[in-house]
Amino acid sequence: MGYRIFDLPNDINAEVENAEVELDENDFWVSTTPYDSYTLTYTCYNERRTIVCKDGGPWLASTGPPESRNRLVAFVSFITEYIYSTDEYQKMSPASGGYL
Repeated sequence: MGYRIFDLPNDINAEVENAEVELDENDFWVSTTPYDSYTLTYTCYNERRTIVCKDGGPWLASTGPPESRNRLVAFVSFITEYIYSTDEYQKMSPASGGYL
């Protein structure tokens, strides 16, 4: 599967938040609270880059989240699932603590 991470904008939500959109009577903005936030920092060809995305919107209900957000979330899920499947992770003691 190709995630095309190099093609993603630095701020995925900016393309939606800064869009001048006229809502029609059948549409509305969608966002969730609290939301996850993704930050991906990588170095390629000696260039360091950071991509950020809020996984809670806002975006139009009729169009859904931007395609770039879907690619980043899929990529983060792929990496997370790989890490969870490794023997090293499986041997770790269970996590404790949390937040309210």
